[in-house]
Amino acid sequence: MLVFNQWGGGLRAGVAAVLLFLAMPGTALAQLQTLKADVKSDFTGVPLAVYAPVGGPVWATLREKLRATGRVGIIDLAPTPGESSAAYVTRVRAKAAAGGELYVLIPEYRVGAVEIEASRTDRTEKTTKKTSTRKGKTKGARSSAKKSTGFDARTYTNVTCRLEMTLTLVDAKTGAVLFRRDRQRTLLRSFDYRHDEGTSRAARRLMERQMLEAVERVRHRAPQDVFASGGAFNQGVDGLIDSAVQTLSDAEPLRLQVIVSGWSSKENRVRFNLGRNLSVRQDAGFRVMNGLEQVGYVKVRELADRESSAEPLYLKRPIRASDRVVEDRKNGFHLGYRIPFAGFARGDGVSANFVGASLFGEWSMAGGGAHLSEWYLGTGFTGGPSPRGFGSLFDVGVAKKFCFGPWAVRAGSKLVAAHLGEISAGTAIFGGALATGLEYHLNEHLLVAVDVDGVGFLPTLTDGVNYFGVGGSVFRTGLTSLF
Repeated sequence: MLVFNQWGGGLRAGVAAVLLFLAMPGTALAQLQTLKADVKSDFTGVPLAVYAPVGGPVWATLREKLRATGRVGIIDLAPTPGESSAAYVTRVRAKAAAGGELYVLIPEYRVGAVEIEASRTDRTEKTTKKTSTRKGKTKGARSSAKKSTGFDARTYTNVTCRLEMTLTLVDAKTGAVLFRRDRQRTLLRSFDYRHDEGTSRAARRLMERQMLEAVERVRHRAPQDVFASGGAFNQGVDGLIDSAVQTLSDAEPLRLQVIVSGWSSKENRVRFNLGRNLSVRQDAGFRVMNGLEQVGYVKVRELADRESSAEPLYLKRPIRASDRVVEDRKNGFHLGYRIPFAGFARGDGVSANFVGASLFGEWSMAGGGAHLSEWYLGTGFTGGPSPRGFGSLFDVGVAKKFCFGPWAVRAGSKLVAAHLGEISAGTAIFGGALATGLEYHLNEHLLVAVDVDGVGFLPTLTDGVNYFGVGGSVFRTGLTSLF
């Protein structure tokens, strides 16, 4: 039976995981110079022709941001006046080297019309707190009430304009469309006036008229003029291009990929020449490929400007000189589903067990730097029936994962809110948990796990007279999907 005095096992497992991690030998990137490096390979940008005029700030910015990604090498070949995209692709194809890859990017940029929304008013009540002293049987008791003293209001009209960009990637050799993405950004400008309970009707009518006249003056003006203040239009275009270019990293031909440059079974590391210069991030994932066959999956552990060292999560066989790594972009979100077995006991001996269902989500914190590698922020819900009523727990916390190939040990802590039926006397109780777990990666998309949480709650007035502490443990087993 899972009872209160057993939760210390979770603490012991967590401490053991931390000590094991501290005892591990360092694997700094500098040490990887000792790895075997029979193969040398550097990433070169994919050759890309852009179907867009050379002049103009939008197209110049687009080309500049494409070059900045390091993923493409822009071909200096502009379309001729009146040339269709199909004709341009044909002309680019004629310049393609035999056996080499070559792609065409067809961007479309649209500026929508200026749109004027209906006027709206936001109103906030102004209040004052009034305190009074009662007489009679409750003499001396004080009560308070809020009294409305007026309002503050803002009446406004929004003027908007939508910017749109579509990027289409075409294989110049076959004419096939490989990738297409749409991106939008809305520009907003507000015209308004403010008033309160002291504003006369005549004054309000005057301010209303002045606002509407200002709105009418921009109705037929170009968006570049309407949103010129503070550089809003240019900033909107710049943000739109950033967003559109970012989506190109999802296109298969533009994914980062190189032949591995070094490996060590002793250090359990794979080295390749992709680094911060190409926006590789801590804990980024890469598929290990040989031809069209995937033979493994690795995650970046150490980063340099032009090089990365990655730890295999799984490998079907040892790394070979002909293997290459291919970028596998994930958003760092994990969704877990578990079957929980929970037991809780109160200080006066009242206890209960329950079996139910558990669901949790967690987000990688590795974007904050190497010191946050394999740190996760998560939240979850566990619930199920017991003889003493339905039990439910909601938690939020942080966890560190210590990886050993496909295996990983987790250690973390949580804040917990629970409702445990009779055990918590039908009320919510609050406390904390030490969380441990063991995981095994089946592949880069799915892992199986076992979790154990030792939970303790703050003493609570549970029987109307006595304060009792509640504690216990939760054992969970199930799957986690990696996105």
